[in-house]
Amino acid sequence: MLAVTAAVVALRKLGQPPLVAYLFVGVLLGPWLSRALANDDAVRHLGELGVVLLMFTLGLEFNLAKLRSMRQHVFVLGALQVGSTLILSVLMLMVLPAWMITRLLPAEADWKTGFVIGAALAMSSTALITKLLAERRELESEHGRRAFGVLLFQDLAVIPLLVVIPALGGGESLLNDLFFALLKAAILLF
Repeated sequence: MLAVTAAVVALRKLGQPPLVAYLFVGVLLGPWLSRALANDDAVRHLGELGVVLLMFTLGLEFNLAKLRSMRQHVFVLGALQVGSTLILSVLMLMVLPAWMITRLLPAEADWKTGFVIGAALAMSSTALITKLLAERRELESEHGRRAFGVLLFQDLAVIPLLVVIPALGGGESLLNDLFFALLKAAILLF
């Protein structure tokens, strides 16, 4: 906490938001602290509690009427962002020369690996970005609403992605596994 406080004060003087200080301290201390506290159950439980509180806070701010008014931003822009990231990742993995792929990824990397990489790259932190937009008083601006719509779609896309990705790791019956995975996702969403 002392490092974060010092970084926030120092970066505030440079005109940077506290978010930059959190990221800076996390990058510097994260690898060292993760080794030092790797087997500490208390830290794991505190992390889980933090995620639960964060989701609770986001749920309090969630407004169904606002979602309906933003459906074009959410479903059109969000689907374009997530879909294009997934497609570009798969295409990049298929186009890259084999010698590059084996240096970066396991030798058996295929389109499924590209899909998983694309899914990871397509997601952003809703909490961090909305906080940053709120600090700049840009959350209700046109670009703020668009960004929030994309973030909301990403949050909704996590559910089907978490169902589809394990199905990709299945064996020979990929279409069958994907069908049941998408059916599970549809049941969860509705």
